[in-house]
Amino acid sequence: MSFRPPPRGGRAGSRSQRTTSLRITPKKPPAKGSKRIPPISVDLTDTIQDVDDMDTSQGAAWDDATDEVSLQKILKAIKTLDKKVTDSTAKIVKTHSMVVKLTADVTNLKARVGQNEASIDSHDHSIANLQSDVSSLVDANLSLRQELNKLNLILFGLSEPADESTEDLLLAITEAIKALSVDSIPVDTVFRIGKPNGSPRPVKIRFITLRDRDCVYKRRSSLPDGIIIKEDIPFETRRAHAILLKKKSEAIKNGVPEEDIVINFATKKIKIRQDVFDARDEFASQPFLGGGQRKRPRPVSPVSTLPI
Repeated sequence: MSFRPPPRGGRAGSRSQRTTSLRITPKKPPAKGSKRIPPISVDLTDTIQDVDDMDTSQGAAWDDATDEVSLQKILKAIKTLDKKVTDSTAKIVKTHSMVVKLTADVTNLKARVGQNEASIDSHDHSIANLQSDVSSLVDANLSLRQELNKLNLILFGLSEPADESTEDLLLAITEAIKALSVDSIPVDTVFRIGKPNGSPRPVKIRFITLRDRDCVYKRRSSLPDGIIIKEDIPFETRRAHAILLKKKSEAIKNGVPEEDIVINFATKKIKIRQDVFDARDEFASQPFLGGGQRKRPRPVSPVSTLPI
């Protein structure tokens, strides 16, 4: 017998393209004298239908299982994404809170900076006023000391014995004044300036009246050799004079004719051609008064004293 399969090209589940019967025929022809066996046909419709139903149900079950697995993955992904979104939202809210706080802090700082700037401006104005007041006080103090020092003279070159007393010094000064061929002139006080250093210290003489002081000063050229008398000029004034004389010397070295240079010692200014220089500008930052750290200058000496 032989089995004839369904024709190729058929598709499962389509009755029009599918053979539903099976024909069984003998493979070999019957022998001589034998009876021929007719072909047998078997109807497979119900069998094929059962197989189709079974395949369909299994496919649906497989599809359902696949859909369930995919749905679980999607749900898991959604949960993961939802957690990430929740975490990110919390971070954003926290960051926003920090930004709001920082913004408030910056606003407060700006307000404080504005207040500080206003305060600084006010302090600068006050400092400028104080500096002006200090400068005025320094000038007033200098003027006062200049007036007081007008009664003084500084004498250099007078010998200083080792055991010199105040009476001895007063007697030596009196003798020196007599050498000027003037009447007896009373003095208020006499004393040595500075600490003993092995050489004669200068002597400050304070007269009672300006007339007596001027009388002695005008005849200073009559003093014995080696003895010099100078006016008692405050340190600031002497320094200003030194600066002015230095400016004059520099200008002359630079080719400026001396007649184009004018010095006013009273105002502490020098005019070189058309340029005016104030000596006080050079040491205004370190006034003698006003809290500076500079020590009080030592007494003048014949070398450092400026000519009047």
